[in-house]
Amino acid sequence: MRFKGFSWRTTLSAHLFHTSPRIALVSLHADLASSLLTYAFALSNFARVTVASLGSYEHERAISDIERKAKDEKLNFAVTLLCRASGIFTYMSEKVLLDWDKAGEGASGRPPDLSKEVNAALAKMALADAQTLAIRKFLSKSAYDIAVSPGPPLPKSHPSIPLIFKFHLECVSLYSSARTLAMTPGSARTSSPPSNPDSNTEVSVELRRYLADASAFHAALAHKWLGVDAGESGVREKGGEAVAWLLWAKKELEDMKRGRKGRVADELESVGVFLKHYKKINDSLTFQPVPKQQDLQARIPTGILAVHAKPYIPPAPAFGPGSVEYARLQTEALALDDNDSSGDEAVISSRTYAGAGSYF
Repeated sequence: MRFKGFSWRTTLSAHLFHTSPRIALVSLHADLASSLLTYAFALSNFARVTVASLGSYEHERAISDIERKAKDEKLNFAVTLLCRASGIFTYMSEKVLLDWDKAGEGASGRPPDLSKEVNAALAKMALADAQTLAIRKFLSKSAYDIAVSPGPPLPKSHPSIPLIFKFHLECVSLYSSARTLAMTPGSARTSSPPSNPDSNTEVSVELRRYLADASAFHAALAHKWLGVDAGESGVREKGGEAVAWLLWAKKELEDMKRGRKGRVADELESVGVFLKHYKKINDSLTFQPVPKQQDLQARIPTGILAVHAKPYIPPAPAFGPGSVEYARLQTEALALDDNDSSGDEAVISSRTYAGAGSYF
């Protein structure tokens, strides 16, 4: 019987999408990989649609506590979807694509969507996106209180600051690792360096730019909260350090802004408020030296995860090896073999006297 596979549209290619909108890879492994890839993308898209429907609810001054908690639950649902997507991408990278290679079918002709490196990158990106939403939920109550009374001192509802900057630092690590992995197939398959590196690589420019921007944004937020932590925990001893961290965050956000509006502009405004407050105190009361950026580099801690990917467990087959019916038949066959061997042993054991079986 000849197997006829489906054709699948590439998603992450920079140029294959235009020259070959659909790629036909005749293999059960190809169809399994493409189906799981589509499933993971669908979960990611569903999470983004869910988040888009919420708006900036935590900054609305007229929102009630009940409404805020209801939207927090929807945000948490989006986190769950992205954690599931991350688990599927990991399963693709560590299991499905490896089995495909072991089946003797080479990687030639596959789009970057079906490479181990890109799927590992997508797993890290989905987990980082989930962590980003988890940070937002973590700060939702205090964000509402800050919207009513912006700037320091922080409200009592504000969660642990060290946890916040460590969450952001982990996002930096995940997005940076994802970008490195996403660039691997393109750099490996390009025989000569192109004039424009972003135009000829295998993985789309938009994905790589998103990962780079997200990494830079979370780095700026980590520096912001490191500055706020220094200012709130010991402004008399760390007033200069607080100013240094916030100046660094301000510079990074200004480099990212470039006419953009939205969250980058909002964070830049927030950093400005904290910087003005701590600088005024340091210039008039504490007079602490402001360390250089190189000195701050050595003080950056390691990040921690707020959420974890949900491992993907494939469904049991409907028939054949691995199915419930197959396991039942195997068990019954083993039971019959045990019964037959027990009967033979009983016959042998009944003939244990001297001269058994010998008759004259």
